[in-house]
Amino acid sequence: MDPNELKELYGSRLSFHGTIDVQGRLQTMSVDETKAYVRDRIHKIGENGGFICAPSHNIQADTPLENVLALYEAVTESATGF
Repeated sequence: MDPNELKELYGSRLSFHGTIDVQGRLQTMSVDETKAYVRDRIHKIGENGGFICAPSHNIQADTPLENVLALYEAVTESATGF
């Protein structure tokens, strides 16, 4: 499901949790791509509130630690205004 579309359709009535892909993207992106991906989710899905940024499921064992840290750094940076 496209979280951007869901936000557009239901964002005024629902809150969203997750949306960070853990079965492909998080394992294969670079650190910079990971941060950009997370920031994009926060910007688009978090607009006007109603978003808890988190992995969509358990982070897989083959995910590079650097990408996991980049995920958390991007969330922290966005909370402080980048």
